Amino acid sequence: MATEREINDIISTLSLDEIKELTDINVIQKQLRLLNEEETILDQELDSIISRKDDYEKKLSTIEGLKMKINFLNNSSVNLLHVIDKTVKVSDNISCKVRSIDLEQSRVLKTISLVDNMQEIKNYANGVEMAMRGKDYETAAGYIKKYLSLDPEILKKIYKSEENNDLSNGNKEEVPTKILEGARRRLVEIFNTEFDAAARSGNEEIISKYFKLYPCVGHKELGLDKYASYICDQLVKQCQDKMRITENISEIFFAELLIRLYEITSTLIDKQERIINYYYGDGYTLRIIQRLQNEVERQGILILNAFLDKREIERKINDIKTSDSGSSWKGNSNTDNIVVNPRELDIILSEMVLISQRTFLYNNFVNYRAMLESQKLSKNETDKTLITALGGCEENGLVKDSKLNKKVDEIQKYYIKLEEYYISKNIQKALKIDEYDTHRETSCSVEDVFYIVQKSTDRIISISNTDVISTLLKIIGRILNKEYIQYFFRNIQGIFNSSDHKDLSVVMILLNNVDVSCVYINKLADELNKKIKNIFSITNEESEENKTILIAINSLKDNSTAFRQVLNKWILNCFNEKIKGRIKPLLNESFKDIKYILNDDEYAEQDSNNLFVKRLINGINKLITPFKNTFTESNYNYILLLLIDYLNKEIERYIINNYKFNQLGALKLDQDLRSIISYFSSISNMSIRDKFSNLTQISNLLNLEKLSDIYDIWNSNKANNISHLSSNEAKKVLLLRNDFVEEEISQLKI
Repeated sequence: MATEREINDIISTLSLDEIKELTDINVIQKQLRLLNEEETILDQELDSIISRKDDYEKKLSTIEGLKMKINFLNNSSVNLLHVIDKTVKVSDNISCKVRSIDLEQSRVLKTISLVDNMQEIKNYANGVEMAMRGKDYETAAGYIKKYLSLDPEILKKIYKSEENNDLSNGNKEEVPTKILEGARRRLVEIFNTEFDAAARSGNEEIISKYFKLYPCVGHKELGLDKYASYICDQLVKQCQDKMRITENISEIFFAELLIRLYEITSTLIDKQERIINYYYGDGYTLRIIQRLQNEVERQGILILNAFLDKREIERKINDIKTSDSGSSWKGNSNTDNIVVNPRELDIILSEMVLISQRTFLYNNFVNYRAMLESQKLSKNETDKTLITALGGCEENGLVKDSKLNKKVDEIQKYYIKLEEYYISKNIQKALKIDEYDTHRETSCSVEDVFYIVQKSTDRIISISNTDVISTLLKIIGRILNKEYIQYFFRNIQGIFNSSDHKDLSVVMILLNNVDVSCVYINKLADELNKKIKNIFSITNEESEENKTILIAINSLKDNSTAFRQVLNKWILNCFNEKIKGRIKPLLNESFKDIKYILNDDEYAEQDSNNLFVKRLINGINKLITPFKNTFTESNYNYILLLLIDYLNKEIERYIINNYKFNQLGALKLDQDLRSIISYFSSISNMSIRDKFSNLTQISNLLNLEKLSDIYDIWNSNKANNISHLSSNEAKKVLLLRNDFVEEEISQLKI
């Protein structure tokens, strides 16, 4: 049987008109069946509704009963709405009256407050007049301070009220505000007069008294300017006193005078801060700093101009330039061409460094203190204008383009030129008076030169200017290269080029000079690196400023590396000249009457005589002893390595070309090689054994009991990543054994 949903679906597919038009009997019967089913469902629903008739009637009766109650509630609600509406209107009327009363009350209170303030002002005016008549200026200033502390809006109303009273009543009596303003003006005049008199007499008690009163009468800037003018005068006076005391005593008089200027200024700033903060407010010390800084600029420039004039700096620079363009002192070993006395210059350079260093420290101090004060002032929009009031920058209130700093920069440029001249001339002098003592590894000039360089670099890094330091370190590197190291190389070249170049001891001392100089340069660079990082607190090496100075230090090390490369070439020349040509004759002599195909008796005899080792060691001793006695450890080790390397190749060549071995002979060769290695280890502090690796491997191959044992040696070398002979070289060595078969050797898989 079709469900209700199915019937609905079918019926919904055909309208009544469509049903009427049906002609197919099957479709008509289907539609009839569906309609009958629908009718049945509808009858069932109607029966269900009729069965619940009583329930519906009960609900309808209940609803009918609620109708009366709802009508009653509706009538009550309408009545309540009328009552609420009346209450709202009454409340609005009451609120309006309350607001009116509040407004009137506030006006009354303001009027009372205004009257009270007017009475207070009148009392202040009376108090000021009495204090002024009694010359009690501190009390009078106190009344003015209270008057000025009143709300400006209230004061405007009082002024207006007093003007209206004057116009309406024609009152000729002076009003209180005019009395107070007049007293304020008179007090400022009195303070100025008394302060100036006290400043002239140096009465600090009176100065302090009136300095503290200026804020009371609303003239903070005037008080600060007057006080700043006074302490600036004191600053100048103290500097002048210092000048009179030390002018003819100290060699660095101008530096000490400038330092004194900075110290006095710093002390004055520290000393005044607490007083100013208490009486004037936080941040007002900036005004004093600005005024003092202006005076420091003036006095500092006067001192530096006097320094340049008295020390004749420009004349010295011009003389050096003239000498440079004429008979150049750069790279010129003629120390008689001295245009500036290096001893006098040493003092001047130290004075220049002190000037630069202390200016750097003072600038850091004053800029930091000014910045702190500016930050305090910037919190208040009114006070913020004081930061730039005297033409300073917004950051710290100080002038950015300092004339004093420009003058110091000028002195630093002079310093670079004079320091370069000082280093160059002293190095030239040290080289000119150099002495060669065969009992010493180096000549005297090495210690002298690096004493000069160390002294200058210590002075240079104290200047606290990274650009100057970088420039001078590069200059030192150039001087050491062109005027110092190259001097030794030219002398060595001259000895080698001469017809009689037998003076080996001088050559070795010169080579030692270069070796020790390379060590000193590296040590100097390392020390500079540490000192610079400490001085400038370098934490970020990537910053451009730090990069520049660290690159300059590293360039010194680069010079050292380049010097050592040239040094090694000259040691190689010494080896070729004095040793290499004697190795082959020595080997021929050492191997004379030596054989390695031995029977037991011959082995015993050769083992007891040990002629080969004795001859070779005696010959090597004669060749190497002069170098061992004179060379530095580094130079000696290098020439010894050259000797060992060449000796290895020659012994290998000699053995392969001249000898055959049996097992006893191979054993004797192994003993000889061990003796040679032991000898070289005894005359050197280096690890020597690995230098004889090829000969050791040849000995191992020759000492095989049977050919198949080679695989153990070969695989062990590979496993330990040890450099070994090639396959062909190994087979060639094995062919030296007279008891090994050539065919078997050729078949080895190595």
